Amino acid sequence: MLSLALGVLLAACAPSPAGHVWRTTLPNGDAGGLPVVLRDETGLVTSIEPISLDASQAGGVPSVRDDPNDPSALLVTWLGGCDTDAQLGLQPSHRGPGLYELHVSAGSPGRLGGGCAPIAVGRGIRIHASSPIPAASIIVNGAGS
Repeated sequence: MLSLALGVLLAACAPSPAGHVWRTTLPNGDAGGLPVVLRDETGLVTSIEPISLDASQAGGVPSVRDDPNDPSALLVTWLGGCDTDAQLGLQPSHRGPGLYELHVSAGSPGRLGGGCAPIAVGRGIRIHASSPIPAASIIVNGAGS
């Protein structure tokens, strides 16, 4: 019984899982804001912010590119539409040193058939880092809506 109590106490005092959670809100037309969460497991992200773009500027799959105006920032874009949130995760890749993986999930589907027209909407965030992360070092996976 004592060992069980000790185990529960240690679990309660254990540090939270690695990483930091960053949040922002993208404009989402008449639906209000679209919450976006980025879980950073690299320790390199210093902030995130929404970027404005239209569907023609976001490809059919999520992508990441270097920000031409800031060498320590990345632009991440994807297509959304009837989604109600978006979840992203950045972590070191098991494929080799200096490589990272970015997972993009369009999140929960919205009210398709209940007031949401299935129209592609360009989504995007700017990720600021403490030092430059070349876009070429990031393997992107996931899908928009």
